[in-house]
Amino acid sequence: MRRLWLLLLLFVLAAAAHAQNKASWTPNPAGLRLATSAYLEEISEALYGRSSPLSFREALLIARIGAAASARQYAADFEAGEQVVNDKYRGRRVMLSGVIRKHHQDASGKLSLSLAAQSGAAEVVARLEEDEALDMGRFKPGQRVALVCQSGLKTGMRTTAQQCVLLSRHLEALRPRFSADIEAFVAGRKAWPRKTGEGVAFFYALGSSLKPGAPCLQFPSTQCPDLEAALRDDPVLAADLRRRLTELQAGLRFSPP
Repeated sequence: MRRLWLLLLLFVLAAAAHAQNKASWTPNPAGLRLATSAYLEEISEALYGRSSPLSFREALLIARIGAAASARQYAADFEAGEQVVNDKYRGRRVMLSGVIRKHHQDASGKLSLSLAAQSGAAEVVARLEEDEALDMGRFKPGQRVALVCQSGLKTGMRTTAQQCVLLSRHLEALRPRFSADIEAFVAGRKAWPRKTGEGVAFFYALGSSLKPGAPCLQFPSTQCPDLEAALRDDPVLAADLRRRLTELQAGLRFSPP
Protein backbone atom coordinates (compact mmCIF):
# COMPACT_ATOMS: atom_id res chain seq x y z
CA MET A 1 0.00 0.00 0.00
CA ARG A 2 2.81 2.38 0.88
CA ARG A 3 4.42 1.71 -2.51
CA LEU A 4 1.12 2.47 -4.27
CA TRP A 5 0.78 5.80 -2.46
CA LEU A 6 4.36 6.65 -3.37
CA LEU A 7 3.71 5.94 -7.04
CA LEU A 8 0.54 8.04 -6.94
CA LEU A 9 2.43 10.90 -5.31
CA LEU A 10 5.14 10.77 -7.95
CA PHE A 11 2.48 10.77 -10.66
CA VAL A 12 0.73 13.81 -9.15
CA LEU A 13 4.01 15.70 -8.79
CA ALA A 14 4.97 14.91 -12.38
CA ALA A 15 1.56 16.07 -13.63
CA ALA A 16 1.82 19.27 -11.59
CA ALA A 17 5.29 19.97 -12.99
CA HIS A 18 4.03 19.36 -16.53
CA ALA A 19 1.09 21.72 -15.97
CA GLN A 20 3.41 24.35 -14.51
CA ASN A 21 5.72 24.09 -17.52
CA LYS A 22 2.76 24.49 -19.88
CA ALA A 23 1.43 27.44 -17.88
CA SER A 24 4.80 29.20 -18.02
CA TRP A 25 5.44 28.25 -21.65
CA THR A 26 6.00 31.16 -24.01
CA PRO A 27 6.03 30.81 -27.81
CA ASN A 28 9.15 31.31 -29.88
CA PRO A 29 8.37 34.39 -32.06
CA ALA A 30 10.38 33.21 -35.07
CA GLY A 31 8.89 29.73 -34.87
CA LEU A 32 5.37 31.11 -34.59
CA ARG A 33 5.91 33.49 -37.51
CA LEU A 34 7.31 30.79 -39.82
CA ALA A 35 4.61 28.26 -38.84
CA THR A 36 1.87 30.83 -39.51
CA SER A 37 3.36 31.69 -42.91
CA ALA A 38 3.52 27.98 -43.78
CA TYR A 39 -0.12 27.52 -42.78
CA LEU A 40 -1.22 30.54 -44.82
CA GLU A 41 0.66 29.14 -47.78
CA GLU A 42 -1.10 25.77 -47.44
CA ILE A 43 -4.49 27.52 -47.45
CA SER A 44 -3.54 29.71 -50.41
CA GLU A 45 -2.21 26.77 -52.44
CA ALA A 46 -5.46 24.85 -51.86
CA LEU A 47 -7.62 27.83 -52.89
CA TYR A 48 -5.59 28.36 -56.06
CA GLY A 49 -6.01 24.68 -56.93
CA ARG A 50 -2.41 23.69 -56.34
CA SER A 51 -0.95 20.85 -54.26
CA SER A 52 -1.77 21.18 -50.55
CA PRO A 53 -2.60 18.92 -47.59
CA LEU A 54 -5.93 20.76 -47.48
CA SER A 55 -8.82 20.22 -49.85
CA PHE A 56 -10.39 23.22 -51.60
CA ARG A 57 -13.49 22.96 -49.39
CA GLU A 58 -11.43 22.71 -46.20
CA ALA A 59 -9.46 25.80 -47.19
CA LEU A 60 -12.64 27.78 -47.90
CA LEU A 61 -13.96 26.93 -44.45
CA ILE A 62 -10.71 27.83 -42.69
CA ALA A 63 -10.49 31.10 -44.64
CA ARG A 64 -14.07 32.02 -43.67
CA ILE A 65 -15.25 32.09 -47.27
CA GLY A 66 -18.77 30.83 -47.80
CA ALA A 67 -18.81 30.20 -51.57
CA ALA A 68 -16.58 30.21 -54.63
CA ALA A 69 -17.32 30.85 -58.31
CA SER A 70 -15.69 31.93 -61.53
CA ALA A 71 -16.97 35.19 -62.98
CA ARG A 72 -18.79 33.17 -65.64
CA GLN A 73 -20.54 30.94 -63.09
CA TYR A 74 -21.36 33.91 -60.85
CA ALA A 75 -23.05 35.77 -63.73
CA ALA A 76 -24.92 32.60 -64.80
CA ASP A 77 -26.24 32.08 -61.26
CA PHE A 78 -27.60 35.64 -61.16
CA GLU A 79 -29.19 35.05 -64.57
CA ALA A 80 -30.85 31.90 -63.17
CA GLY A 81 -32.81 33.94 -60.65
CA GLU A 82 -33.07 35.22 -57.10
CA GLN A 83 -33.58 31.81 -55.48
CA VAL A 84 -30.28 30.49 -56.85
CA VAL A 85 -28.48 33.65 -55.73
CA ASN A 86 -29.99 33.47 -52.24
CA ASP A 87 -29.09 29.81 -51.86
CA LYS A 88 -25.48 30.21 -52.97
CA TYR A 89 -24.33 33.71 -52.13
CA ARG A 90 -26.53 35.87 -49.90
CA GLY A 91 -24.87 36.81 -46.61
CA ARG A 92 -21.64 35.00 -47.53
CA ARG A 93 -18.16 35.99 -48.57
CA VAL A 94 -17.55 34.80 -52.12
CA MET A 95 -14.22 33.88 -53.68
CA LEU A 96 -14.59 35.28 -57.20
CA SER A 97 -12.04 34.49 -59.91
CA GLY A 98 -11.75 35.72 -63.46
CA VAL A 99 -9.80 37.66 -66.09
CA ILE A 100 -9.71 41.45 -65.97
CA ARG A 101 -11.19 43.23 -68.97
CA LYS A 102 -10.57 46.73 -67.63
CA HIS A 103 -10.69 48.83 -64.49
CA HIS A 104 -12.77 51.94 -64.20
CA GLN A 105 -14.47 54.44 -61.92
CA ASP A 106 -18.26 54.27 -61.86
CA ALA A 107 -20.77 57.11 -61.49
CA SER A 108 -20.61 56.95 -57.70
CA GLY A 109 -16.82 57.30 -57.69
CA LYS A 110 -16.18 53.67 -56.73
CA LEU A 111 -13.24 51.98 -58.40
CA SER A 112 -14.05 48.61 -59.97
CA LEU A 113 -12.64 45.76 -61.98
CA SER A 114 -14.62 44.39 -64.92
CA LEU A 115 -14.20 40.62 -65.20
CA ALA A 116 -15.11 38.77 -68.37
CA ALA A 117 -18.17 36.62 -67.73
CA GLN A 118 -18.42 35.05 -71.21
CA SER A 119 -17.37 35.68 -74.80
CA GLY A 120 -20.04 38.34 -75.33
CA ALA A 121 -20.63 41.68 -73.60
CA ALA A 122 -21.69 40.27 -70.23
CA GLU A 123 -19.35 41.12 -67.36
CA VAL A 124 -19.01 40.99 -63.61
CA VAL A 125 -18.16 44.34 -62.02
CA ALA A 126 -16.17 43.83 -58.80
CA ARG A 127 -16.26 46.99 -56.69
CA LEU A 128 -13.06 47.29 -54.69
CA GLU A 129 -12.56 48.31 -51.09
CA GLU A 130 -10.82 51.67 -50.81
CA ASP A 131 -7.45 50.27 -49.68
CA GLU A 132 -7.34 47.95 -52.71
CA ALA A 133 -8.41 50.73 -55.07
CA LEU A 134 -5.49 52.91 -53.99
CA ASP A 135 -3.13 50.68 -55.97
CA MET A 136 -5.00 50.24 -59.23
CA GLY A 137 -1.72 50.15 -61.17
CA ARG A 138 -1.19 46.52 -60.20
CA PHE A 139 -4.35 45.43 -62.09
CA LYS A 140 -3.82 44.89 -65.83
CA PRO A 141 -6.25 43.83 -68.58
CA GLY A 142 -5.83 40.11 -69.29
CA GLN A 143 -4.61 39.42 -65.74
CA ARG A 144 -6.31 36.60 -63.81
CA VAL A 145 -7.32 37.56 -60.28
CA ALA A 146 -8.91 35.94 -57.25
CA LEU A 147 -11.01 38.23 -55.07
CA VAL A 148 -13.07 37.86 -51.91
CA CYS A 149 -16.31 39.83 -52.14
CA GLN A 150 -19.85 40.20 -50.88
CA SER A 151 -22.56 39.36 -53.42
CA GLY A 152 -24.17 42.23 -55.33
CA LEU A 153 -26.90 42.80 -57.91
CA LYS A 154 -27.63 42.25 -61.59
CA THR A 155 -28.38 45.25 -63.83
CA GLY A 156 -28.71 44.60 -67.56
CA MET A 157 -25.54 42.91 -68.81
CA ARG A 158 -23.69 43.67 -65.58
CA THR A 159 -23.56 41.59 -62.43
CA THR A 160 -21.89 43.23 -59.46
CA ALA A 161 -19.89 42.08 -56.46
CA GLN A 162 -19.28 44.40 -53.50
CA GLN A 163 -16.49 45.14 -50.99
CA CYS A 164 -13.89 43.14 -52.90
CA VAL A 165 -10.30 42.58 -51.79
CA LEU A 166 -7.58 40.39 -53.21
CA LEU A 167 -7.62 36.84 -51.85
CA SER A 168 -4.04 37.29 -50.63
CA ARG A 169 -5.02 40.35 -48.61
CA HIS A 170 -8.06 38.59 -47.16
CA LEU A 171 -5.85 35.73 -45.97
CA GLU A 172 -3.20 38.05 -44.57
CA ALA A 173 -5.88 39.80 -42.50
CA LEU A 174 -6.54 36.44 -40.84
CA ARG A 175 -2.89 35.98 -39.83
CA PRO A 176 -3.40 37.06 -36.17
CA ARG A 177 -6.22 34.53 -35.72
CA PHE A 178 -4.19 31.74 -37.33
CA SER A 179 -1.16 32.66 -35.24
CA ALA A 180 -3.22 32.44 -32.04
CA ASP A 181 -4.59 29.03 -33.11
CA ILE A 182 -1.08 27.74 -33.85
CA GLU A 183 0.21 29.01 -30.51
CA ALA A 184 -2.57 27.09 -28.75
CA PHE A 185 -1.79 23.96 -30.78
CA VAL A 186 1.98 23.89 -30.17
CA ALA A 187 1.33 24.60 -26.47
CA GLY A 188 -0.88 21.50 -26.33
CA ARG A 189 -4.04 23.44 -25.52
CA LYS A 190 -5.82 22.71 -28.80
CA ALA A 191 -6.13 19.66 -31.05
CA TRP A 192 -5.52 19.93 -34.81
CA PRO A 193 -5.94 17.50 -37.71
CA ARG A 194 -2.72 15.51 -38.08
CA LYS A 195 -2.25 16.25 -41.80
CA THR A 196 -1.85 20.00 -41.17
CA GLY A 197 -0.67 19.88 -37.57
CA GLU A 198 2.51 17.93 -38.29
CA GLY A 199 3.56 20.39 -40.98
CA VAL A 200 2.86 23.38 -38.73
CA ALA A 201 4.87 21.74 -35.92
CA PHE A 202 7.82 21.19 -38.27
CA PHE A 203 7.93 24.84 -39.35
CA TYR A 204 7.52 26.01 -35.76
CA ALA A 205 10.51 23.88 -34.71
CA LEU A 206 12.46 25.04 -37.77
CA GLY A 207 11.80 28.72 -37.08
CA SER A 208 12.85 28.17 -33.47
CA SER A 209 16.14 26.57 -34.61
CA LEU A 210 17.22 29.02 -37.31
CA LYS A 211 19.49 31.93 -36.55
CA PRO A 212 18.03 35.46 -36.79
CA GLY A 213 18.40 36.74 -40.34
CA ALA A 214 18.18 33.29 -41.94
CA PRO A 215 16.62 33.49 -45.45
CA CYS A 216 13.70 31.28 -44.42
CA LEU A 217 12.72 33.90 -41.84
CA GLN A 218 13.15 36.88 -44.16
CA PHE A 219 10.80 35.95 -47.00
CA PRO A 220 7.02 35.41 -46.82
CA SER A 221 7.28 32.17 -48.81
CA THR A 222 8.18 29.06 -46.82
CA GLN A 223 9.90 27.37 -49.75
CA CYS A 224 13.30 28.01 -48.10
CA PRO A 225 15.44 26.92 -51.08
CA ASP A 226 18.57 26.84 -48.91
CA LEU A 227 17.05 24.63 -46.21
CA GLU A 228 18.16 21.24 -47.53
CA ALA A 229 21.74 22.42 -47.94
CA ALA A 230 21.72 24.11 -44.53
CA LEU A 231 20.55 20.93 -42.76
CA ARG A 232 23.08 18.82 -44.68
CA ASP A 233 26.03 21.15 -44.05
CA ASP A 234 25.21 22.17 -40.48
CA PRO A 235 24.89 19.11 -38.21
CA VAL A 236 24.35 21.35 -35.17
CA LEU A 237 21.30 22.93 -36.82
CA ALA A 238 19.98 19.52 -37.88
CA ALA A 239 20.42 18.11 -34.37
CA ASP A 240 18.75 21.14 -32.78
CA LEU A 241 15.81 20.85 -35.17
CA ARG A 242 15.38 17.14 -34.37
CA ARG A 243 15.53 17.84 -30.63
CA ARG A 244 13.01 20.68 -30.77
CA LEU A 245 10.65 18.71 -32.99
CA THR A 246 10.82 15.64 -30.72
CA GLU A 247 10.10 17.76 -27.64
CA LEU A 248 7.26 19.56 -29.39
CA GLN A 249 5.61 16.41 -30.73
CA ALA A 250 5.43 14.91 -27.25
CA GLY A 251 2.86 17.51 -26.20
CA LEU A 252 0.81 17.85 -29.40
CA ARG A 253 -2.85 16.86 -29.55
CA PHE A 254 -4.44 15.66 -32.79
CA SER A 255 -8.14 15.59 -33.52
CA PRO A 256 -9.73 12.36 -34.82
CA PRO A 257 -9.61 11.89 -38.63
